[in-house]
Amino acid sequence: MKVHSFQAILNKPEKVGALSFVTIPFNASQEFQKKGRIKVKGKVNNCVFRTNLIPKGNGVYILVLDKELRNLAGVNYGDMLFVEIELDEVSNLVSIGASKNLKVSSMDVITAITTRRSIREFTDQDIDDDTIQTIVNAGFCAPSAKNKRPWHFIVIRDKKTLFDLSNNSLDHQVIQGSACCVIICGDKVIQGMNEFLIEDCSASIQNMLLTIHGLGLGGVWCGICSGSKESKHINEVIELPVKIIPIGMIAIGYPAEQNENYDRFDKSKVHYEKW
Repeated sequence: MKVHSFQAILNKPEKVGALSFVTIPFNASQEFQKKGRIKVKGKVNNCVFRTNLIPKGNGVYILVLDKELRNLAGVNYGDMLFVEIELDEVSNLVSIGASKNLKVSSMDVITAITTRRSIREFTDQDIDDDTIQTIVNAGFCAPSAKNKRPWHFIVIRDKKTLFDLSNNSLDHQVIQGSACCVIICGDKVIQGMNEFLIEDCSASIQNMLLTIHGLGLGGVWCGICSGSKESKHINEVIELPVKIIPIGMIAIGYPAEQNENYDRFDKSKVHYEKW
């Protein structure tokens, strides 16, 4: 895909609350063969971003720079910027399609829900590609606000990277002994409301945890607090672009422990019609 490079001045908002932007010096609709908002990725002064080009009519498009990106790029209103953009092909795809070799579980959904437990001890057995694909595919099948599906899944199997991630926090040390880790990230360009972003990605995590259990593996959800030192460490290790934030991680492997099942229903926490 062709990368377009140009220089442009950062325009100051005309009123309080308005957007700061640069004008795209070509007809983005014709160049990218897209209409309406166009999903792009690129760099502003070497700072990576992913966002939408916004149409303003008559073939004119603008690139909005929010405060976070302006600070990262070290720019202010009236400054000349060096911009590189290209079509974000993955975000513009309607569907990529999953592998035809997805695994099948014999465990019914109710049993999977009621017998799943967090597993923190794993064997040395590797996980094959089709099993990982099946787990990640389950994440894509989760519900999301307005069906925006703002998630990205980063699969980590490299032992050094797993070790680096495990040193992030005492709560994340389990990752070192896992065969695989999936980092679930939220795209703030696709879903701008943090509450929905966390809810959507959490739903995908639960789908994957149930699939892991249903396939005879074990997994544990490792939480990530937004803006924490742990979150920043993860950003550095896996080189996340601007607007992509880590929501959670799942350590996965074949279980070396078996946690006891017990009834967790608590009727004191069930209310009908009113509190």
